[in-house]
Amino acid sequence: MKRDFVEANLVTTQKLVNAFYRTLLWLKTATPEDVAAVVPEEYLLGDRALYLSAVKNSLPIYSRTGVIPDQGMKNALAMLVEFDPELKAAPIDLAKTFDDRFVAKAAAGGK
Repeated sequence: MKRDFVEANLVTTQKLVNAFYRTLLWLKTATPEDVAAVVPEEYLLGDRALYLSAVKNSLPIYSRTGVIPDQGMKNALAMLVEFDPELKAAPIDLAKTFDDRFVAKAAAGGK
């Protein structure tokens, strides 16, 4: 989210992070079948087996703590630059792209 939105909507931001955090906790034990059971049918794109395979193969990339390590941010930026050449010249300060205060609150009960 954009920083100005976050600062103007602290409660909304916290509620969103709480929901995402609970989802990450759920993903620790969820199977691909569990995930497929809760997404809208159109997410399966008519191929349940392919969707299950995609979920299985992508589960390891999700942070289970909600915190993105420095190397993870660098990897994400490197990938984005490959798809958006305008980002190559953009002055991006990765230290300013993640605000972990909301994740810390979510981990402590969300309030």
